[in-house]
Amino acid sequence: MMQGFGANTFVPVNKEGKRHFVKFLWIPHLGVHSLVWDESLKLAGQDPDSHRKDLIEAIDNKAYPKWAFAIQVIPEEKQGHFVFAILVATKIWPEELVDVAIELHIANHTQSHVVPGIDFSDDPLRQGRKFSYFDTQISRLDWATFGRKFPSIARCSCAGEGISSDHGKRSKHLSQMKFPPSEPTIASLRITIIIGDRYDPVAFNGIKTAVASAGALSFDIGMKRSLIYAHGESKESAK
Repeated sequence: MMQGFGANTFVPVNKEGKRHFVKFLWIPHLGVHSLVWDESLKLAGQDPDSHRKDLIEAIDNKAYPKWAFAIQVIPEEKQGHFVFAILVATKIWPEELVDVAIELHIANHTQSHVVPGIDFSDDPLRQGRKFSYFDTQISRLDWATFGRKFPSIARCSCAGEGISSDHGKRSKHLSQMKFPPSEPTIASLRITIIIGDRYDPVAFNGIKTAVASAGALSFDIGMKRSLIYAHGESKESAK
């Protein structure tokens, strides 16, 4: 699973009228399951739909994707206390400086709509979206253009060039080692079972059952390309 980072900075207002800068995050209950670069290249080349299939198989196996809603909060009076610009959408707030508070929440709204108690900050990207995204987001959600078969997609053949403004900060939760599941589990993980000729069918089926009961997905790999037969079977009955 992936962790979600909110790009924009919002300003919730409490009942005393006190304002705070807030960024929203979504932390997966099952932990972060990332691929390294060479794994991504091989997997995408062999099966471009691998992530969709993985999601479908996990749901079928009752390992449902769930996230905890979390926030990072900075009091308005401390806006200038950091070496990074807290209102820039391309920057994350380092968790060693701004703690993450987790709460459960469900929300879905357009860019120009906010729920009571949340106000807009001077985040320049946020301000631009508030002005222009009302119709844009409605169109994206297919409310006003549901009859159109294909959406308009901007394309550019130019190579992406420019100087990166990345400040180099990284979230500790991007690492699988530093961000385990909220409870120890192998749910939604894919467990590889390697078998060869004269394998023990009782042990093999027992392992598959144990993996499935834990909410994980088993993936069987033979030690050779030809058919494999179990102990007590003949080569003619191999499968």
